[in-house]
Amino acid sequence: MTTPAPATPTWQSLRLLGTTLVSAPVVILLALWFVLGGQEDAFAPPLWALAVPLVLLAGGAAVINTIGYQVTSETAGDPAARFQALMMLRFVFAEAPFIVTLALSFVLAQGGFAVVALGAVGAVVLMLWHVLPNDRQVQRLERAYAAAGQPTDLRAALHAS
Repeated sequence: MTTPAPATPTWQSLRLLGTTLVSAPVVILLALWFVLGGQEDAFAPPLWALAVPLVLLAGGAAVINTIGYQVTSETAGDPAARFQALMMLRFVFAEAPFIVTLALSFVLAQGGFAVVALGAVGAVVLMLWHVLPNDRQVQRLERAYAAAGQPTDLRAALHAS
């Protein structure tokens, strides 16, 4: 006979999910070191190739700030579920630059590892700021709910079992 697992608060589950998502580029970058890092010119990409991850990361950050914390008056339902949905949306736009640089690293004749490393570091920074759940995100969404005319205690909803 098995006993059911104890209820885990939503906040802990989201923190675990966020930590897993943030660590993925690091693990992938480590694996890529064994594929691309040993090349003679792994750290000598053309300058335009270094600009690609920077432009993509800036675009990702702009999209995250535009739609990643958006709540409209039509948004109904559980605020904790909305927080998780928006967290995953922010993750998509934070990780997309890394995925593009990952593909680019295999197309470049030289310096592919430097390009993907720059994309990975930038993506991890975006994810630490916008994906890993923290109080700043909760406050930002509570303000968005209030501005949409639906004040909510998101903090209590996320910390409830």
